[in-house]
Amino acid sequence: MTPHSAIDQTYGPARIVAFTKFAAGAEKPTPRGLIGGIARMVWIILRSKLRGDGKHHPFFDAVTRQPLVEPILKPPS
Repeated sequence: MTPHSAIDQTYGPARIVAFTKFAAGAEKPTPRGLIGGIARMVWIILRSKLRGDGKHHPFFDAVTRQPLVEPILKPPS
């Protein structure tokens, strides 16, 4: 098993191959998927912002944005 096959098995195949001109070695992989990958990341971030996913947090109330538990501050020792 090569190191790449273990990574592919765990995380799936690479979707983006970029900046290959800086790769070490004589054989350089062919770049692919950069524009599509950037578009996918922008879509995920935009969808998250529109749905308000960032407001759901286990430590803060979504409406008041106040902590659910008052923090206990220790004096410096």
